[in-house]
Amino acid sequence: MTDVSVLTLSADVDETDVLLVRRGTPAEVEFDAVTGATYTGSVTGVGVTPKEGATGGVSYPVRLRLGRGAYDDGGAAPAPKPGMSAVVRLAVRRSENAVAVPASAIVTSGRETIVWAVRGGRAERRVVRLGAQGDAVVEILSGVSPGERVVVRGADAVRPGQSLS
Repeated sequence: MTDVSVLTLSADVDETDVLLVRRGTPAEVEFDAVTGATYTGSVTGVGVTPKEGATGGVSYPVRLRLGRGAYDDGGAAPAPKPGMSAVVRLAVRRSENAVAVPASAIVTSGRETIVWAVRGGRAERRVVRLGAQGDAVVEILSGVSPGERVVVRGADAVRPGQSLS
């Protein structure tokens, strides 16, 4: 018999992120089986025994308590069943009023991280210092100012002074 009155989740967190995860860290959870719904969650524990991945890196087990879910329109989402697959996004860092660019704008060049800014219709190489990084957006601590346009598509193929329309 399974008690589903309090659902918990198990997630694997990559070694590059696990030191930022603490008990109480908030999370958003999306289940493959409940399209269009997001559930709340919070970390209840972080494991200490690493699990080796297929590419040689390691991850650590994290346990979460699952909260209520809601559809995009605000309607209540159903309670998920044990064993369902989910994607968990942990809010390990928050940056208010940050300058940010899409992750696709970031280019690594040797030891430098750059973006291509658009100035006078031409590409201008900017060395940037990164802050908080998400899957889709990256915080820029220095190198780009608010409101500046940057190359997002094909940034790795841009050359200095290239004409951009």
